[in-house]
Amino acid sequence: MFISSNLSESQDDNIHIIGFSITGYGDQNSFGKSLERCLALRGWNGTVRDISYGGLTLDGLAGMVAHASANVKHGELVILEIATSHFSLHGRTQDEAFKYIASVVKYLTCIRKARIAFLNLFRQDLDDLDSVVLAIREISSKYNLPVLDLKARFRDSGVFNADDGIHPDHSTCTHIGELVANFLLSTNFDNAMHIDECTPSFEFYNLSTVASGQDGYRYEGRGKYLDTIILLAGQSIPVSFKKKTKLCGLYFLFGPETGFIEITPNIGAPIELITYDENSYYRRVGFRPIDIDAEDVVIVALPKTRDVQLRRSSNLSTASRRDFVAGFLVQSGD
Repeated sequence: MFISSNLSESQDDNIHIIGFSITGYGDQNSFGKSLERCLALRGWNGTVRDISYGGLTLDGLAGMVAHASANVKHGELVILEIATSHFSLHGRTQDEAFKYIASVVKYLTCIRKARIAFLNLFRQDLDDLDSVVLAIREISSKYNLPVLDLKARFRDSGVFNADDGIHPDHSTCTHIGELVANFLLSTNFDNAMHIDECTPSFEFYNLSTVASGQDGYRYEGRGKYLDTIILLAGQSIPVSFKKKTKLCGLYFLFGPETGFIEITPNIGAPIELITYDENSYYRRVGFRPIDIDAEDVVIVALPKTRDVQLRRSSNLSTASRRDFVAGFLVQSGD
């Protein structure tokens, strides 16, 4: 990888940024494109690829990492920007956060054979005692993974500008790209993870493979895709796992036309989940945490019982009763 010592070793390897919406989705004003331009000036011919999930959480990313890293090649660098989602493991402990981060790192290191660096960006509600920030610090120390922590730098300097208070503007992204470029060119990437530690703890269980005869929809956007099943109010999907399985979350698409999902396990009470929020003016990947141990569940789309109050106007109908369910986050081991 070019970053290990100099640019001449492999000038056309790519860099992949996997994280949340603060990365900018790869548009020309994102810090990823700024990083690409900075490295190009120093003789690098690769591409910086942003794979960002707006509003997704760290536990949700643990199952989606296979989708996000589908184009990562052996030896390429993945920058993990996973400490800035407002929803990310809110209320969870450092130990819980560690498990999800470790699962992502194990998949990228052992299955994709990627090199990894953490990037902690700034946002107003993120501090140094956040469970995800602490867990990143712990896992980076354990496995010798580099971290560029820009929180304090931007907090103290006051130069982080964001029109909405969260997402950096063009000038800030340009500055972030320069800082990341300097960091990468001065860092070695030799992780200390051993092969016997490399079984990911969480995985994605795709519902489209088990629900024959149901209408499907493929969400594609910003370099990623997700196969979903369309349910109208009252329709259901029975799912059998063949053995007792730990279900940690449900994936679906947010959207103005979506509403409510009920999950009923073979043993235990049903759980109701809301599949839209006030920012859902377009379809995007959604995730809700759950805690279910079951061999079988039934997923039911419920009637939408209240109006959606969107923060921005949408071309999608708010009167529809469709839900787009994708799959479960499954715990596969410790």
